Amino acid sequence: IKAAKDAGVQHVVVLSVCSVVKPGTIFADQFLPIEEYTKSCGLPYTIVRLPMFMENVLGQMQSIATTQQFFSPLDSNLEQNCASVGDIGEAVAKIMAQPERFTNKVLSLTGTPVNEGQFAEAFSAVLETPVSHVPVPYATSKQSMMDMGMPEWQVDGVIE
Repeated sequence: IKAAKDAGVQHVVVLSVCSVVKPGTIFADQFLPIEEYTKSCGLPYTIVRLPMFMENVLGQMQSIATTQQFFSPLDSNLEQNCASVGDIGEAVAKIMAQPERFTNKVLSLTGTPVNEGQFAEAFSAVLETPVSHVPVPYATSKQSMMDMGMPEWQVDGVIE
């Protein structure tokens, strides 16, 4: 942000996370200082808070292709806030095209609440074969994400 200001940038869009409103959580503790600095630096800004990405479930495509199942620690009917990265990109592009409308604002982007059962139904329809969501313990989910190469701090933030 300082480099942008020093370079004469007239407006910055800073991506943050919706969970920043929960101090003491991993992602909030990472993004809150960035938001605070952005607000105090004197450069016009828009902070865009994002939920989890809908596409995160695509990390389980191999499992879906081979077993027709995907796994998470969530109950199949628990609604969650997530958004498509394409929709997020479109929203940020609109902000950047008209920054004066969004100057010094904090926006929280959300999607339609969905649950793992609805993801299973969508995969089933597209693949024309039954796909199911299998709830697993948090420890199992954590280990699986770490086995895929995610750092532990990031896994803890996702699960949190």
